[in-house]
Amino acid sequence: MVNNLHKIIFNKDEKFNFKINSNVMCIGFFDGLHSIHKSILLKTKEIADEFNYSSSVFTFEEKIGKNTFKLFSNETKYEKINSEFNIDFIFEMQVNDYTKSTSYNDFLDYIVNILKVKKVIVGSDIKFGYKAQGNLESLIKKLGKENVIVFEREMHTSSTKAREYINSNNFEAFNNLMGYYFEAQFVSNSDGTFKLANDLNFKNGIYSVEINNKIGRMTIVDNMTRDILESMSVKIIKLIEEF
Repeated sequence: MVNNLHKIIFNKDEKFNFKINSNVMCIGFFDGLHSIHKSILLKTKEIADEFNYSSSVFTFEEKIGKNTFKLFSNETKYEKINSEFNIDFIFEMQVNDYTKSTSYNDFLDYIVNILKVKKVIVGSDIKFGYKAQGNLESLIKKLGKENVIVFEREMHTSSTKAREYINSNNFEAFNNLMGYYFEAQFVSNSDGTFKLANDLNFKNGIYSVEINNKIGRMTIVDNMTRDILESMSVKIIKLIEEF
């Protein structure tokens, strides 16, 4: 359970069981928590401490407009954010027709008036609001240039690049990029086999894996394994042999 998680529905009459006077917020999906994400989160905490503001993350229940698998679950992501950065609040926008139709001006009014945002930390390619009509310029106009801290997007360090490595089964490149092993999820079949979840496609072969902190090997054929699993979560180190 993530105790500092608050789900947002963009209703001006929303009631929260906390009080914020001044807030510094970073905005993004933060899938995979790569090095740029971590720099943004660290900057958020540093500014909050400097100005005696609350620190917060504004994120999304799902990646809007993208049909891509998550590098790990929202709960895992929030637990990592809390353990590494001790953020005060995590605000998760619920993704539905109503919230997706929220204009960028209403979004800005909400974070300023309801969530008391004074400063934001964002990536240079930020888009928000209905049809992604809000952008960096919109934030600067609302908050002032001095209150918008921008991190440039780096294509070689991105969640998109990480997914490319997974899709090509280049797990060593993924591990080097992200600084941790990719964690594949399996589900049990009625015949005693285990199938990869999230529509992932792995090459047929033998993989070096870590399960419950123990290194071993796993054979995967047609995205299934007959190996006995002690956990449905398997860290993939590399593909040893393809067949």
